[in-house]
This record gives sequence, C-alpha cells and structure tokens, in this order.
Amino acid sequence: MASTLGITNNAEPSNLHTDQEVQWCMDVICHGLSLPLSEHDIIKDGVNIYCEWISAVLPQTKISVPRPIIDDPNTYVRKIIKHLYNLFVPRPGEGTDTINRQAVLCHRVLRTLQDTAQNSQILTVETWEALLLFLLAINEILLAPPIVKDDVGDQLCERVLSVLFEVWLLACSRCFPSPSLWKTFQESCAAWRHRIALVEQWNRVNLGLTAKLLEFTYGPAFPEMKIAEEDAHLVPDGMTNDGIAQAWIRFLKILGAPTDLCCPQVISRTPQFVQAVLLNADGIEPQHHPCLLNLPQIFLKTLKGIAGLVDAFLADSSGLCNGKSSLLIADANGSANSPTPPLQRRLAKSFSVAPSLPSAHAVISMASQAKERAAEAKRRPSSMIMDNRKGSLSQPPSLSEVNDVAPGLTIDKYESGKAEALGALCRIFCAKKTGEEILPVYLARFYMALHQGLKTNDNRECMETLASILYNSSDLFRIDLEGIQVLLPSFIGALELILPEKELKMRSQNVVLNKTELRRAAINILLSILALPLHFQTLPIRDIMGGPNDRSITFIHLKPRLINILMNALQVETDPQNTHMLLGGLHLCVQDAVAFEETEKGSAEVLHSLHPTAETSNLLSSDSAHALFVRATYLVCHRLISSWKTDLNVSLAALELLTGLAGMHVKDSDVLECKRAVKWICDYICYQCSRPPPAHIKDLHSTIVAAFQCTSAWLMNHPYLLQDKECLTIVLEVVELGISGSKSVGKPGEPVKYKDEKE
Repeated sequence: MASTLGITNNAEPSNLHTDQEVQWCMDVICHGLSLPLSEHDIIKDGVNIYCEWISAVLPQTKISVPRPIIDDPNTYVRKIIKHLYNLFVPRPGEGTDTINRQAVLCHRVLRTLQDTAQNSQILTVETWEALLLFLLAINEILLAPPIVKDDVGDQLCERVLSVLFEVWLLACSRCFPSPSLWKTFQESCAAWRHRIALVEQWNRVNLGLTAKLLEFTYGPAFPEMKIAEEDAHLVPDGMTNDGIAQAWIRFLKILGAPTDLCCPQVISRTPQFVQAVLLNADGIEPQHHPCLLNLPQIFLKTLKGIAGLVDAFLADSSGLCNGKSSLLIADANGSANSPTPPLQRRLAKSFSVAPSLPSAHAVISMASQAKERAAEAKRRPSSMIMDNRKGSLSQPPSLSEVNDVAPGLTIDKYESGKAEALGALCRIFCAKKTGEEILPVYLARFYMALHQGLKTNDNRECMETLASILYNSSDLFRIDLEGIQVLLPSFIGALELILPEKELKMRSQNVVLNKTELRRAAINILLSILALPLHFQTLPIRDIMGGPNDRSITFIHLKPRLINILMNALQVETDPQNTHMLLGGLHLCVQDAVAFEETEKGSAEVLHSLHPTAETSNLLSSDSAHALFVRATYLVCHRLISSWKTDLNVSLAALELLTGLAGMHVKDSDVLECKRAVKWICDYICYQCSRPPPAHIKDLHSTIVAAFQCTSAWLMNHPYLLQDKECLTIVLEVVELGISGSKSVGKPGEPVKYKDEKE
C-alpha cells in the first residue's frame, strides 16, 4: 500500500474497494503505529498512508485514497486521528537516534493535521472535536510527566503546543469549541505548567487576540498594537468580533491562577507527574524534581505576558514597545529581558493620540471577568485523555508543604515575577482619569501590595519589587488617589534607600539596573510629595497595617526626612537631567518654607492680639526657612565650584537657583552666608574665564554672563554686602576681570598690572 502513494514511485489508485477492507487495513496500521521504534519502517509506512488518506477532506484528494474514505471522509478521518495517537506515545528505554526518528514522524503528522484544519471546508463539528481532543491527548501524554532532557516530549514540546493553540484558534473561527472542551483544555494545561513553552505559546495567542480585540473595541483612533510578523495571521481573518471576545477571555484564564506557579507542590500534584517521579524510584518527592527549578522563570514570563496586555489596554507606548520594566530589570549580561515569547514577540508600536482611552477602572473590570467560569456541559466529551485526576489542581497546599520546597524554589526566587506584577499594577492605577472612581477594595489591596513590595532590608539592598514600584509610580501621588497618603512612609523609606546612594546594591545578582532611569522615577516621586508636609502639617498618617499597636505620625514629621533625601541626592547625582529636577525641588522647598513662615507670622500676630497667652506652632529649627536657605546655598555653591563647573547646562541651572535664593526674604538671613555665596560665584567666574582658549565657546560665555547676573541679584537684594570691604574688593576684581580680561592685582609676589599695560 505504501508503495502506491507516489512518494518513491508514481501514485496508483487504491485497490481497497469496500468498507471491510479499509477497516481491516486500518486495524493493522493502528497496531503498527504502536510497535517499538526499532520497527521504524513499518511505523513510517503507516504514517505515510494515513497522511495521504487524510487528504480526503481537502479540495484536492489524492488518487491513492480508497473510495470508501472518499465517500465518507469525516468518519474515516476521525478514526485515523484516533489511531495516530499511538505514534506519539513515548517508548521508554529507546536511544536518542530512534527518538529523533519518532519525532520526525510526529512532525509530519502535526504538519498534515494543521494543513487540514486550515484548508478543509467540509470538517464537521464531530471531526473538529476529535481533532482538538487528539491534540489535547498528545500534549497530555508528552508534556504532563516531568521534563526529561532530549526525550520525545522535550523535543516535541514547543511544536505540539503551537499546533494545539493555532488549531484551537482556527476552531474558534470555524466551529467554536463547546464549554466542556474549553474546560478540558484548561484542566489539561494545568498539568503542563512546568513547561516554559506553554507560557510562550499562551502569551503569543493572548497578544494576537488582544490586538484584534482593541481594533473593534476602541476603533481606529486607538493606538495600533504591532504584532511580530510571524504571528500576524495567528488569529484567522474570518473570526467574528464575538468569537474574538469569547476566545480572548477563555484563553486568558486557560493557565489558571498565575500564583500557582509559585507553588511547586501544586504544579507537581498531577497524577502523571507523581507517577513518573515514583516510577524512577530515586527517592525524591515530586515537588523536588529538578525540572521544577524553571518555575520562577515561568512565573516571570507569565507575568510579563499579562503586563503586556495591561500596557496594550492602557495604550502605554513605553510599556508595550520596550517592556516598561525591562528598561529597569535586565539580565546579568546587561541585555534587557525580552518579553515572552522569544524572538521579540512585542515589536515597536506606532502610537497616536487617542481621543478615548480605556480607564484604569475599566481595565480592572476586564481583568475580573477572567475569574468567571464558563458553564460546563452536563456531559464531558469522550477523550483519549485518562481523566483520573483527584481533587482540584489549584487547591492550596498545606503549611507543611509550603515549607518543604527545594532551595531554588523558595519564595524569594520569584522576586522578578512579583516585580513585573507590581509594575503593571502601578501603571494601571497611574492611568486613573480625573473624576474616575475606583472601588475602595481595589485601592486597599493595591496599597497593601505596594506596602509589602516597598519593604527594605537591613543590608540596604534594593529589592526588585521596590525598584519596579518606584520605576512605574512616577505620577502616583499626582493623580489624587483616595487614601494614597497612607503609603507616604513606605515610599519615603524606599527613596532613602535609592537616592542618597552613589553605588546602589541590588539584592539579586542576576539583574542589573538602569540606575539613571530608576533615580529619575524616584526623583519624580520625591518632587510630587515635597509640598505635602507643610500643606497638611499636623494631620496624622495612620499605619497601614493597623491592629492593636496602631501608630500614626503627622505629615510635618516627614519634612526632615524629605529634606535630607533631597540634599543627599544632590550630592551624589551625576545625570544632568536628574540634577535639574533636584535643583527645582530644592528651590521649591526653600520658597515653600519662606512663604509658610510669613503666613505663620501673620497668623501668630493676629492670634496673639486675640489670645496673648496662646502658643503657635512653627517648624523645627533645623527645618526653618533660614536653615534651609543656608544648607541650600552652601550645597549648591560648593558643587558649582567643584563637580558642576565643567557641566555648563547644570551650571546654568545652579546659577538660576542661586538667583532665586538671592531674591527670597529669609528672616534672620545670615550676612556671612550671603557674603560667602557671592565669593563662590565670583570664584566660579574666575575659573571659567581662566580656561584655555578652545573651551571658550558660546555656551561657556553664556554661563559666565549668568554668573554675573547672579552676582548682581545677590548684591541688589543684599546691598549691605557692599559695605563689607572684603566683599567689595572681590566684586570689583571680578568686574575688572570681566571688562578687561585680567585682574590688576595678581597672585602674591606678582607686580600690579595697570590698565594701560593690559591688552
């Protein structure tokens, strides 16, 4: 029979003319497909015959197909599909070469079935169901046991999964699977979650469906979601909008709860996993199997996929194009972790301003729908899958089981995935629109999650969760979330870890940080909360953990910590843009303190006239306007004549700040401090003027002009400085330098250079 197929010789018409003849041959072929791999030629002939006969449901039927199959193609194709299951059954004890030959034959069958699903126009509901059950069954037999390197399951893993997901999508377009089939699909996937390829294929399909969903949900004005070229036609063109929406929500929940991936006891609880481990008789418990060490990476890939969907709904270009957290967290080689699946599934995306974007609350309602269960039919379809699972696979383990995990699977190993999840949550809540209501239950759980993620350890090491929260929360305190102030102490603790450190230490050695971007996000948060202490003053901030030992602090108690963060950050910052932002924050702090004290002074005078014995509140002496003025002036002047003098843009920003400080009317302003500021600015002018000729460019001269204007501002606002002989001499000498290019009085021992001797 195999010789008549046209593979090696010319094809010939089949000599099987009756149903009985075809049935008898199929029984023989079915048995042949289950033979040991040493009988490769017999197995290969059986595969070739069946692959040719399957063409009976295609527009172009091969001439070697028997007439009974041509007359009733769907019935026979369903039987053939069931028989082909035998080919995929692993043969324990076979060598690598024979396993490779088995894999080649399996690839041919998968290719044939996928082509049939794509091109056949006559498949019935029963045939579609048989095909989907077959794909579920072979995935189950190959993928449910623990991973054994280079066995047939390991070799075929990605291929059998991709065919399953792609054919399932085709079925959603041609013959939407029943709820019971979806239920079988979900329960089967629960047994394969130790396979990283499962998450990669899941992410692939979710992105494809989400791109289509966004098109018809938000219209053409919504930013387009670009998909990798090889996945552009993953979702069939003929799929209806309702079919896309139904498939989207079902695929979204097909993996079950992502947190299960943090529990090796749950993932290893499936019957096939347990049976395979026990048969090896090597004494290990199922949850200690080495292949489960991939769970932290699987968890990370799962959360990256979910985060990508969040970014798509938020039309977040930075998150969707580059993986927002991947700018922050990268692998040990310094290359950013690519979003899953591989080959850059999330490509660059073109964005335009959309007139109407989904709100943060809408995204959270969408996510809630994933928890709804599809109604299950009373009768599950018959299946080749041995449905002998006991209990719920998602049932949480006992406390003793939680503690009984391998060293590589302790909860801290899942830090990267947790960081990805928290980053996505922050982006959702930062997308809140003005006037939009978010349910208190979401806010409460969000705040608790951030409180946990922002915890610091005694070694002053930066946790991935903390870094991800800061990186994705630049605007969190600017959007008026109800009760967000309860997180101020936690955020300030995180800022105290990040901003004053010149060399930030990461707890995990497997990641590196884009420290400049992280510091910029932290500075944005700092700037957004600087004004809160003086605004709310004695208003208490309750401890988010509550309980009998509930402690509360007031806003004004946070001010010294914020000022110290700001000052210390300015001393170690090296990025010009970050430095500009910090200088703006410093200017705000001093200005705010001055305005506050003037208001307090007026209120105190009124209060004293009404109640002569009343006491009035004031800032701590260390945080008074005068103290801030002195600290700010000293710090900026010192850095201006040291590390900033070669950076002209930062110099301009520093001089602008000093000009602003000069115009502030600070009570009890220090004459010595003002005099020292003028001297340092003049020293800066002298240094810049003395630089060699190649350095004298337009930007340099602009900073020199700005420094003269800054000096003028100090003298105009503090005219008593010109009554000081030493200060007057310094100013006149630098004016002389600016006019003539040199000073008449040089260094000690040098002769005086008179005006007529200068060039």
